[in-house]
Amino acid sequence: MRRAFLLLIAFLLLSAGGLSANTLLVTASGTFSSTTPTSTFSAPGESWSFSFEVDSMPVVLSSESDLEFSPSFTDFTYTLDGSAVAITPANIQFYSADDGGLLNVCFAPACPSSSNPTNGFELEGAQAYSGLVTSPTINTGV
Repeated sequence: MRRAFLLLIAFLLLSAGGLSANTLLVTASGTFSSTTPTSTFSAPGESWSFSFEVDSMPVVLSSESDLEFSPSFTDFTYTLDGSAVAITPANIQFYSADDGGLLNVCFAPACPSSSNPTNGFELEGAQAYSGLVTSPTINTGV
């Protein structure tokens, strides 16, 4: 998807647990442009939003060099024009600042690394984690 989406990214701390990882809620929303193709998750001029939960110190399912990683996530929800859409990402990737920052959400098929997906969302901005891609800590408030 194009980077022209109106985005709102918020990481909210949902629970605290001593030295253990905290569960964070990641949310984003926006409006598709009038030229966006219609698909399972998109429609021209329609609003969208998604959310998912990730641990502050997530299990890393895969990583590539020092640029990106795919964390384990749960409870993905997606709405299009206010209606729930039953769709689950094939993968979610967090990117380093050197690779555009923030994250991609990719539906089937999974996004290859460092991609501008046509099957999901590319959200650019500040890097949303600290540490190494093999053992990251998700930053709150990004």
